[in-house]
Amino acid sequence: MCALLAGAGPALSLPGFPFGPLVFVLLVPFLIVIEEKKGFFTGFLAGIAFFLIDLRWLLTLYRFSPLVIPGLLLLVIYLALSFGLLGFLINRIRRRWGEGPSLLTVVPILFTLLEILRSHGPLGSGFSSLYQSLYRYPALIQIVSLAGPWSLTAAIVFTNTAFYLALHRKDPRYVAVGLGMIALLLSSSLVPLPPEGDPISVAVVSSDVPKR
Repeated sequence: MCALLAGAGPALSLPGFPFGPLVFVLLVPFLIVIEEKKGFFTGFLAGIAFFLIDLRWLLTLYRFSPLVIPGLLLLVIYLALSFGLLGFLINRIRRRWGEGPSLLTVVPILFTLLEILRSHGPLGSGFSSLYQSLYRYPALIQIVSLAGPWSLTAAIVFTNTAFYLALHRKDPRYVAVGLGMIALLLSSSLVPLPPEGDPISVAVVSSDVPKR
């Protein structure tokens, strides 16, 4: 149950829910529950909850075919394997190198790489990426224009890992590290970007405008 709740938390930060800014802390429960030895199974269950919630909109296609339901379940199971692998790898890193700077470095890299991998291939999904959680907050996402969308995912996971370490090690310095990353994201909005190409004019006409 704890694993399912830990996976549901990050899903509530994605589009469709009003909890986008909480993405900076919603991965902390996931990092806590995979402390047990069964890191793969716990991570897999968390992934099941995460993808079931975020991909729930696929059920609207049921009116076209009832096969949507088993198809959704198979897709969720496939995508959840990345969370299971993440839990397994994080536990291996804990046992070998302990907790601290190693987790701050490796967890964001692993999470981001797995997110990139599951976005490609014949079963790749462009949905359910953490960087999508902040789409309503332009001041926090300008780093995307400088380093690409997955740099934002890495920054989000880095912040969550720092807050997790602050709780686990009872070290307030990690809180400062996490807040520093958020400050860095905000400061990226102050970097002037050169215009790309010639400006263009765009007109948008609503389809429900009566014709004359």
